[in-house]
Amino acid sequence: SDLVHGDYTVRSGYSRARSLLAPHEEEGRVNNALDQRFAFVNVWVPLKEVQRDPLGMIEWGSQRPRDVVNLKFIYTHRVGEIYRVVPSEQHRWAYFPGMVPGECLVFKVFDSATDGRARFSLHAAFKDPSASPSAPCRESIELRCMVFFGELPSDFASSFVAPHLL
Repeated sequence: SDLVHGDYTVRSGYSRARSLLAPHEEEGRVNNALDQRFAFVNVWVPLKEVQRDPLGMIEWGSQRPRDVVNLKFIYTHRVGEIYRVVPSEQHRWAYFPGMVPGECLVFKVFDSATDGRARFSLHAAFKDPSASPSAPCRESIELRCMVFFGELPSDFASSFVAPHLL
């Protein structure tokens, strides 16, 4: 997407984690898991060489809370919320042109930690002016992972199946 965005907000990171885990765990065990540090991490993989519209990200240290507004998505089965980015001259960008199959980007799109570390990766397809107008469209796939940094019971959410596989 060329809409500069963050995949989760402070609120929706928790609500999405809860909605994914609730069908597979008791409420108390979900609460215990979400009381510790957890994150959502994306793994972004090009299927062909990226010749145009590479993925770009705003450096954490150059973004401020006022740089985002909440954007609600209403689906038939749930409500989601992301951050839409308000452009700022303070933003510093990093982008990743020329990626090829076999390479990937791993980036955190939500972190429950509030100790000053990066919590979100605001990102978008980057319009690279040096790319040929006839370059093929970018083809990529993204995998999202939920990561827990503390201790969980070995059988925690053992019946979980990714929603898109149901």
